[in-house]
Amino acid sequence: MERFVTSVKPADYNAAWLLVGDRSSLFYIDLNDGDAPAVIELPPGTHVLENRPLGGASPKVDNMRRLLEPLGAVAEAELVPALRAVLANHDIPAGADAERAAGTTERPPEVAAACVHTQRYGTRSAAVVVIPPDPDARPRLWYTDGPGCLSPLQDASGLWPEPQPSAARPHQLR
Repeated sequence: MERFVTSVKPADYNAAWLLVGDRSSLFYIDLNDGDAPAVIELPPGTHVLENRPLGGASPKVDNMRRLLEPLGAVAEAELVPALRAVLANHDIPAGADAERAAGTTERPPEVAAACVHTQRYGTRSAAVVVIPPDPDARPRLWYTDGPGCLSPLQDASGLWPEPQPSAARPHQLR
């Protein structure tokens, strides 16, 4: 990540926000402006990133948290289909039209849904990444080539190499 942060200048690109992590840490990278990306380590928990900086008031993020909350009790075999259903959700949350009424956005309230279909804006893909806590288990990745409501999830877990058994890994100091 250090190489990325020292080589990318946010002012050279459109605004973007990223989540980058592994089994033990998660970082938020803000490529909104300036000479270097801002990097913030996030605490454990659920983090929802939409097409704006993390942490601001957002009916969309509030709705996504509401939809994700019950999934903590879902059995592992049912988790991926349940996450896909969240990504395919078209519900427009209460308050989604308040930004437009206040004149702070021209975007229609439909963009506050998880899956968006409007004339100007739309969901292009959806992804589910599951990183098991066991370091000997391979992360899993599913994605859609199109909106989550119309496109089937495709398993791309083979992008990760098979993990080495922990006994074969060299000891790392932290």
